[in-house]
Amino acid sequence: MPYMAVLSKQDVVAALARLGDLADARGETIELLLLGGSVMVLVFETRQSTRDIDVVILHPAETAQVRAMAQTVAQERGWPADWLQLR
Repeated sequence: MPYMAVLSKQDVVAALARLGDLADARGETIELLLLGGSVMVLVFETRQSTRDIDVVILHPAETAQVRAMAQTVAQERGWPADWLQLR
């Protein structure tokens, strides 16, 4: 069975902030719509953690940039490559 991350509220906030930092460094803007467990962790606080962050990428239209930045975050944090689930 592959390794699954357990992401706390602090992990989710830090990972999304890091994505923003990486986008800023490239002179880019990303806009994500969060779904699922990460919303329960961040907004409603009905869960302590989630195994991944489900998102719809609203901007940019080309998702490859966001995927590359998400891979960087995964490597930096020692997380599985699929921590950011694109829907």
